[in-house]
Amino acid sequence: MALACPSCRVALARLRLDLQRCPSCGVSYPRDDGIWRLLREGREDALRPLVTHYEAVRRGEGRGFRDPDVLRALPFSAAPSFLRAGLGY
Repeated sequence: MALACPSCRVALARLRLDLQRCPSCGVSYPRDDGIWRLLREGREDALRPLVTHYEAVRRGEGRGFRDPDVLRALPFSAAPSFLRAGLGY
């Protein structure tokens, strides 16, 4: 599966196993703990208050996991057909 730059939509070029770069705008995107971090510059800071609030609400409801391995152990299911159409499957 090819990844595209979230800013200019150009296909990313792999520099290393866990790092891709946009050949058009030069921004690099790392893979952290198996997840590609494809947020545009500044978006993580802009979203931090929302994520902090969301996590606090979920903890208050008794939801959430401190150990991400719990989520990794869940059975994987392919995307439903209505999503696959938009993902190029």
